[in-house]
Amino acid sequence: MKKQNILFAGGVVVENQYFVEELPTIKQVSLSKRKAEKTVTSKILNAASMLGSSHTINISSCVGNDVNGNFCLDKIKKKGFKTEFISKSKQNETDQAIIVTDKQGHSLMTIFLGANADNNQVPNLDNFDFCYLSTSLPLKTLYTILKQKPEATPSLIDIPNKQQELDLTCLQHVDFVTANRSEAELLTHLDINTVDQAFAAAANLLTHDRQTIILTLDKDGCVILNRKTKKYLQAKLAKRKDDTGAGDIFRGLFLDEYLKSKKIVASAQEALNWATESVKIKGVKKSIEEINKRRQN
Repeated sequence: MKKQNILFAGGVVVENQYFVEELPTIKQVSLSKRKAEKTVTSKILNAASMLGSSHTINISSCVGNDVNGNFCLDKIKKKGFKTEFISKSKQNETDQAIIVTDKQGHSLMTIFLGANADNNQVPNLDNFDFCYLSTSLPLKTLYTILKQKPEATPSLIDIPNKQQELDLTCLQHVDFVTANRSEAELLTHLDINTVDQAFAAAANLLTHDRQTIILTLDKDGCVILNRKTKKYLQAKLAKRKDDTGAGDIFRGLFLDEYLKSKKIVASAQEALNWATESVKIKGVKKSIEEINKRRQN
């Protein structure tokens, strides 16, 4: 397989994760028995990490001109990713996140939004074989990238936020639209409690003949819809310890498998199987490392 030059554009965050017995509610306190794990993460970095060294990964983002910004750049370079498209904000600090996860694998997240809001970079898009984009980008930047992207260059969009603000006409420039259940509900204003409802929501997002909609439904699997295919994939049962990052792992593995085979359903099935395995492992970093190790064996 030819090595692909891939652009991953979106937010980058310095993350501190804590594990507790129970998540706190209002006016409650939970004590963590483990020291916070500091790492650099984001939905695009998690997904990109699933492609290993098979391709050239370029990260387009923005960090602060601060200690955390330098920490981000150092860690991203150590992953083997290209950082020439990561700018430094002159006015905002690096984005930060605090994640608290209980023994059932449920998580609470608090995010400090900073430098990512200043990302107005649009690289020369003629140089890339695939564009993986996230709505953690400022929407103006996202729209510009989609409009300037060569039509022949395929793209995937992840929609973790800004669902209510997103101009859905931008999807006409996207080949793969991905969202989880709650994201799809916000995008389409439809309830998704059944597989049929998931297909209805997917149909609501489908805009052109080359496009595929993939909606993940947590433990219930995922649906795939395009002009030729309507497929429901059921997830295997798993004892969940931590589902943080499972969606990113799914999308990264889907892209990796698709670039190898060009088979959408088979790629989604492989990604779903491994993403299901990932929820058995505590911590996003450990999940990514373990899944990548097992895939190589």
